[in-house]
Amino acid sequence: MDIAREQQNKYTIPAIYAILLWEALINLDEEYELIHRTRWCHVKVCYLLCRYYPLAIAPLYIWVWGSDAQLDPRVCARLVLPLQVLLVPLTALPQCKDTLYITKLLY
Repeated sequence: MDIAREQQNKYTIPAIYAILLWEALINLDEEYELIHRTRWCHVKVCYLLCRYYPLAIAPLYIWVWGSDAQLDPRVCARLVLPLQVLLVPLTALPQCKDTLYITKLLY
């Protein structure tokens, strides 16, 4: 990877996280009325996981991949695998609602 692209990635990911965080904060009152005050159901759980899980793990992702600090290779090796495991649910969560709906139809 060339240096210009690396620099671009270093600033793009935190900028996207800042936009996501800002959007979550400015819509919190409406979300509270529409989501948090309703009864618990599978759709609410899926929504909350899809909404807040990426916001929760993004700081770790930014720290590992965007840090200027030269991490010790042993520390880096211990961080990369758990980070990859934490990213796996991001591919499954958007299908959560559909999977639960199909399961409900089958049973």
